[in-house]
Amino acid sequence: MKQLLICLLAATAFAASSAAHAQAATVKVDPKNNKVGKPVVDKPKVKLMTRDELRFCLVQERDLTAEAKDIKQTETQIVNDRTALKAQRAADDARDAELTQATPQLKLDIEALTKFASEFQADTKLDKAALKLKQDEYAARSETLQARIDAHNKALQDGRQARTAYNTRAEAFTAGLDAHNVRVEKHLDKYDAKDQTCKNKTYDEADEIAIKKEMAAKP
Repeated sequence: MKQLLICLLAATAFAASSAAHAQAATVKVDPKNNKVGKPVVDKPKVKLMTRDELRFCLVQERDLTAEAKDIKQTETQIVNDRTALKAQRAADDARDAELTQATPQLKLDIEALTKFASEFQADTKLDKAALKLKQDEYAARSETLQARIDAHNKALQDGRQARTAYNTRAEAFTAGLDAHNVRVEKHLDKYDAKDQTCKNKTYDEADEIAIKKEMAAKP
């Protein structure tokens, strides 16, 4: 039975041996009439990969394909994390801008209330009833203003904590991205090494079938 030779294609296997690499034709001469007879081409002997060599290449291809899939999933997560970080940064910037814009007005309101208290306390013409009204107004305005001040200060504190959390996430993201890039470089190096070992090699189909059965039984 004629042995069937199969070649893997592209980066995921081994390219078929080209007929262009065949040995030059050997021309035989008719000894009776010394005329050139029909050229006889000697078929080149094709060196087959051993079963161990083929197994190594097939396992490498399987493992690298699985790793490439995992790398793709990691890249998707990186994109999602980057998007989330950008959104958090935008929210932090908007909050800080709002607080910065609110600060001058808050200071003006504090100054106005302080001036109001100084004026009615210095007004000697106010009787007890009028003074009581001024005091009550001051107390109400002071309570309202203090609530605004407390909310403003809490927002500032929350903002600082949010910035700290963002910086922590950003540092972790950068470290993860660097590690991912190193992993990708190593992955590509392994693919190149695999191609140098396995590409353009011919093998026996029976060996391929047997090895794939082994790999399916022992993933």
